[in-house]
This record gives sequence, C-alpha cells and structure tokens, in this order.
Amino acid sequence: MRRIPTALILTVCAYGWWTGPASAPVLASEAASEPAPSGAHGVMTSYYDSGGVEWERRYQNGRQDGVTRKYFENGKLQGESTFADGRLDGVFKTYFESGGLESELSYRDDHLEGPSRFYYESGALKREVAFIGGAREGAARDFYEDGQVKAEWTYSKDLLNGESKLYYESGTLRALAVFVSGKRHGPLRMFQPDGRLLEVQEFEEGKRVK
Repeated sequence: MRRIPTALILTVCAYGWWTGPASAPVLASEAASEPAPSGAHGVMTSYYDSGGVEWERRYQNGRQDGVTRKYFENGKLQGESTFADGRLDGVFKTYFESGGLESELSYRDDHLEGPSRFYYESGALKREVAFIGGAREGAARDFYEDGQVKAEWTYSKDLLNGESKLYYESGTLRALAVFVSGKRHGPLRMFQPDGRLLEVQEFEEGKRVK
C-alpha cells in the first residue's frame, strides 16, 4: 500500500479552507466592544500601563462615530476602523508591527460586506475572500508569497460548495475535493509534485466511506 506523506495529510486535513474557518477579525470586535459612557462626545483615549496610547475612539451622542484607532505598545498603528452611529461602516485595516498592511476588510452596517484581503508582511497578497451580509460568498483564493495561487475554493451562504483545489508552489495541483453545503462529498484526490495521482478517498456528507 502506498504511503501518503504526513505533510500532505496534515495540509489537506488541517488547512483552513478545508474546514471553512471563521474569518471575523478579533480586532474589529474589540473596536466595537467598548461600552460608551452615557452621552459620550468627542475623542476618548485609553492607555497601556506603560503610558502609551492603546485606543482612540470617537463618540457622538453616546455612540462610536468616526475613525477608531488601535496602537501597538510601541506607538505604531495596529488597526483603524470607521464607525457610523455605533456601527462599523467602511474599510477596517490592520497593520503589522513593522508598519505594513496586514488586512483590509469592508464593513457595511456592522457586517462584513464586499472584498476582504490579507497580506504577508512583505506586502504580497496572502488571501482574498468576499462577504455578503457577513457571510462568505463566491470565489476565494490563497497565495504563496511569490504570487502563485496556493488554494482556491468557493462559498455559498458561508458554506464551502463545489470544487476546492490546493496547489504546490510549482503550480502543480496538490489536492482536489468537492464540497456540498460545507461537507466533503465525493472523491478527494491527492497528487504528487510531479502530477501523478497519489491517493483517492471517498466521502459522503462529510464522512469518509472509502
């Protein structure tokens, strides 16, 4: 019996797009979670124990309104979001401590809406996925740092649907699976770097049957 490389098994089983991980940014949740003092108006600032600014929030009539900023303890910008009448509205950006853009996510009326993109610290695009009403929808892709496509898959109402593909850095297909309503269904094909078929596993409604 042919032995499947452990690295490939771990990649296929644990790699994010196979399980459809939640993509809601933690920093955005933190930005929206601070309760506003009654009737708050203007800029309110909170600080690290070291004395540096941690958060800058703007309020109008007791609701967050305008640009909210989060800083690293060294003073560099970590995140920036826009609120309208207490709701996230606009592009939410996060940054690496080095200063480079880490992610940009579009919000409308407190829900993820439109394209969201994630980056390597080098500035290269790492992932792109779209949202409608807070749910992932349509084609999504991951990239290697050199720009080569790493994976591509499709969402329907926040669930994986259709073919999902994983590639080696060379561009050769590494794995091919089919999802129906978020569950693997049908053959999962895994390939060697030279393109030869390595293994086929069969699934029905998320359970391996062969």
